[in-house]
Amino acid sequence: HLGLPGKPLPLAWIGVPPLCKVREFLVVDKIECSEGQSAFKSIAVPLTEAQRQFLAQPNSCIWLGDYVPSEGRLRQWNTFLQIQVAHTVAGQQTNLQFNSVPRSAYIPSENGTCSFGAKTKCPLLINLGKAPAPIWPLGPGKCLSVRVVKDQKNFEALKIPGELTMECLVVALGTALNPDMFLRDQKSVLYTRPYRTACMAEDDELHTMASIYKLKLHDPLSGRRIVHPVRGPACEHLQCFDLKEFLVSCHEQPHRFNWQCPICNDRMSGLCHDEEILKVLH
Repeated sequence: HLGLPGKPLPLAWIGVPPLCKVREFLVVDKIECSEGQSAFKSIAVPLTEAQRQFLAQPNSCIWLGDYVPSEGRLRQWNTFLQIQVAHTVAGQQTNLQFNSVPRSAYIPSENGTCSFGAKTKCPLLINLGKAPAPIWPLGPGKCLSVRVVKDQKNFEALKIPGELTMECLVVALGTALNPDMFLRDQKSVLYTRPYRTACMAEDDELHTMASIYKLKLHDPLSGRRIVHPVRGPACEHLQCFDLKEFLVSCHEQPHRFNWQCPICNDRMSGLCHDEEILKVLH
């Protein structure tokens, strides 16, 4: 029901962050919880031998996410939904021993202390590879079963309005990138699109705008000079931001990342590289 596209996945598809390189989706399943129960149904995650071999490579991991079909995107993981994982063998459905993924594996810490509350944000995708033993790594020949449990006690203690819900659990196989890895291996997936207003033709030259628009040479996030000028595909401003600085922000604060343009604050559906602006900068 997700309408999975062909490989490779488009950048920002359903809101996947740029440093989460999804190789393939293992499970996309509606998650249910009976009334009065604290745990959603567990989801089996079968793995082939080739997938297990892939997980043995550096930086490879399994991602977990909360997908909202009606909005066509991932939403940030709710801090009051705890993740539990059991290692299984193919076909095993009973007598599963679940272990809780420590919140410190995905909730930001301050001064070395992990705290959570109504305003605490989590990443769009949870990297199980950051969880300690016995959650990770997987043993030889092992598969996974994932269960989500409501932290109803703390949720109610903080008097947060609404219900603890989620719609679809997404489990994906992929690689955790850092900014340099993205620039080296993934920059080529970006669209190359020059800035054009609605009244300009595609073959109009950039210099025709020189008396109308001003271009800042420094990135709005870091204040450093822009080296890799990018903007969102639908952004209507000439100004660009620096790709590496954007990726560094995503890497250092994954819980705050939501594809928001640092210039106009609109939600972006990807990134476009502007070679005309690059010429001006150089």
